[in-house]
Amino acid sequence: MVTLRESVLISIPEPPIDIGVPASALEHIRRGDNLHKKGDFTGALKAYDAALEAYPELAEAHCCRGLALLDIDRPQEALRAFDRAVELRPNAPWAHAARGELYLELRRYDDARADFHRAIELQPYIAAYYYVGYGTALVELQRYKEALDALERAIEIEPTYALAHFGLGSVRLWLMRYQEALLSFDRAIALGLDNEETRTFRAKILRKLLRGLASGGRAAWMGRAQLGARRSLRLKPGSPTVAEAVIENRR
Repeated sequence: MVTLRESVLISIPEPPIDIGVPASALEHIRRGDNLHKKGDFTGALKAYDAALEAYPELAEAHCCRGLALLDIDRPQEALRAFDRAVELRPNAPWAHAARGELYLELRRYDDARADFHRAIELQPYIAAYYYVGYGTALVELQRYKEALDALERAIEIEPTYALAHFGLGSVRLWLMRYQEALLSFDRAIALGLDNEETRTFRAKILRKLLRGLASGGRAAWMGRAQLGARRSLRLKPGSPTVAEAVIENRR
């Protein structure tokens, strides 16, 4: 599954050849991108630095360099690189999205919201991950209804984006729309986001449903809840009950 940061890297275009960029700079960027995708962030950083030596005004190289710096835990240098990219290409949505991703990492959520919102303004119909980043910032700012709209829009653009379904499930959980949240987390798992965090949220929802259902609807939900908890916790027939399993999962 593609992460938000990987989506940012993928979205950065190759510089157009008609703006006077030396061929050597383009080759360095391509080499940096290949190294970055392989997880060699230090090697990628050196390649992006070489690209900038060949052409210092190359916004794409500054942006890619910022992502490499972020991956080796040098966030303040990354911020300077993203600032330079935005300065050089203020109407490039990927530059704002890259800086927005860093702001999320730094917990500067209002700054992240502003950058992702600008990216959406510049390119509203294509990149679903702009809406995911925007929605994530809004969740952290406790603006849940706006976050809900953003994440639903992300899914409209890219229905198989697992991270968008996870985000939507998180917002629905905050809004106490538990059954809808459960469906969102199920969809995220089906699309490949099958990790401890997703299943922990799912277990919390099952616990809330088991505690909160009226007696008339409890039996109807019990079968689904039992099955869901066993799948979530990889239990076998004869294992503890749903309630016991959820309690165990919280330890």
